[in-house]
Amino acid sequence: MSIPRRCNERDRAKVLEYIAKDPEVTTFITGDIEQFGMSDPVSVFACVNDDGSWDSIVLKFYANFVCYSQNQLFDALSMAQLIKEEANEMFYGSINGPYEVISALAPFFDDLSITSSNLARLTALATDKIAPAPDGTIIRPLTAEDYDDLFALLGSTDEYHELYRDARSVAMAKQQKAADAAHGCLTYGAFYEGKLVSTASTSANNSQSSMIVGVCTRKDMRNYGLATAVVAQVCADELAAGKKFLTLFYDNPTAGHIYKRMGFEEVAQYAMLR
Repeated sequence: MSIPRRCNERDRAKVLEYIAKDPEVTTFITGDIEQFGMSDPVSVFACVNDDGSWDSIVLKFYANFVCYSQNQLFDALSMAQLIKEEANEMFYGSINGPYEVISALAPFFDDLSITSSNLARLTALATDKIAPAPDGTIIRPLTAEDYDDLFALLGSTDEYHELYRDARSVAMAKQQKAADAAHGCLTYGAFYEGKLVSTASTSANNSQSSMIVGVCTRKDMRNYGLATAVVAQVCADELAAGKKFLTLFYDNPTAGHIYKRMGFEEVAQYAMLR
C-alpha cells in the first residue's frame, strides 16, 4: 500500500518530471504548479511505495482534485483515501484525470457520477480549412469590463447554466477569471452588431501549453462558424506566442469533427467525477 506524502517546493522538479511522460493529460497539473507554485491554493501529494518510488500524484486546487499515475495498477484505495481526507466538505468540486485513473477511483465514490470526454491536441492550425467569421463580426480579447456580458452569455446556454445559475456563483467566477487573466490565460469574444455572441478561453496556462475551455455561442447565432473563428483566433495567438501545443475536451461528435478540421487530433480519454 502506498503512503501519501505532501510535496513542497523542493519536490517541484521531481513532480514535473513524473508527469512529463503525458503532457496533454497533465496540463492542469503543470499549469497550476507553474501559476501558483506548490503551496496554497495548490497542494500536491505523492503516493509513495515501500521502495521509495512514486505510485501516483494528486494535485488539489481549491475544491478540485487532479489525479495521475504512470502505473496501470496503481493503488486506487490510497488515492481515494487521500482525496477524502483532503476534501473539506462532502461536496467535491471535481476529481479528474485520465479515464483509466478516474474509472479506478469511481467505486470509492458512490455519491459521485463519472463522465468522460475526448482530449485533443493541436500543434499547428489548419488555417486553410477555417472559414472566416460572418461579415461585421469583431473578435477581440475580453477585459473585466466585459465580464457581466460574458457570464450572462455562458449562463444562458445549456452547457454552462448550472455553473452560473446565481449571483454568488457568477461573483466567484469573475474572481477566478481575473486570477486566470493575471496568470496569462486568455478570454476572447466575437461581437456581432455590438453584442457578445460567442466566446472561448484558455486555462491551465503554462510554459508549453494551455487548455481551450468555455467555448459557447448564443443560441440564435449558432451554425455561423462563430465559435470556430474565436477558437481559431485564440489558438493562433497562443501558438504565435510560443506554445508547443494546445488541448481541449469534447464529447460531441459534431464538435469533434470541427476541431479535427482545425487541426486537433485525439490523444486520450479524460474523465471527471462530480
